[in-house]
Amino acid sequence: MILNDGSQFTPEDADLSNWRSAYPGLDVDGEIQRMSVWLDANPAKRKTKSGIRRFVIAWLNRANKTGGSPDINKKQLDSIDTKIDPKQRDDVYHKLKEVMAFFTRDEMDRNKLSYWMKALDGFASDEICASLEDYVAIGKYAPKPRDILDILRERRQRNQASQGPQPPAPFTPPPEEARKAWMWYIATFRCGELTGTMFPGYRNVDPEIQDQYLEIVNREAAAANAPEAIGDDHKIARYWSNL
Repeated sequence: MILNDGSQFTPEDADLSNWRSAYPGLDVDGEIQRMSVWLDANPAKRKTKSGIRRFVIAWLNRANKTGGSPDINKKQLDSIDTKIDPKQRDDVYHKLKEVMAFFTRDEMDRNKLSYWMKALDGFASDEICASLEDYVAIGKYAPKPRDILDILRERRQRNQASQGPQPPAPFTPPPEEARKAWMWYIATFRCGELTGTMFPGYRNVDPEIQDQYLEIVNREAAAANAPEAIGDDHKIARYWSNL
């Protein structure tokens, strides 16, 4: 909160803890944001360093007497359909309230929160909260969901770029049918004289099954980007059209 000398007052953790205990019916953090906005808009009424805490207490007393902070109760929060778990949902809700209070006096009611939650489904709460904080630094007006979605996507792209190339996926043994197809292919086209001893039973395969096996090995080799695994005479064109 800005003071009359231009400096800032930031409540200490002990202050916030005491105020939350003294005013359980209030959203103390939301009220602090409202005070800050009010002081920004009223330079002539800004407080001194010695008087700012009296101002806070007076504000909280007035809010308490008028029925407490406008807020969404737990039952309303629990009724919102979202994939975010309750604890993370509450974190997002409180961060949204803080950001909205920074830009406007409009309250975050259940309908607005439900709209936001649906728009932001699929992102983790810490990503959402960090993106809301990013918006405060650059935004001129109260954010819309698409503004935060843009920041979320940019943050993910930056994170992926900073991580560099990802290690190859761990080897997964092929399904039984793929294993048989490769055994047949190696026995038939790669082993020559050794077929009988190394791959007994794989040389004499029904022609229809051979077509299936050839399809499988082409598909597997193409998926692994390994054209050298299949001889040119055995490549199926649709799998290798990019060569």
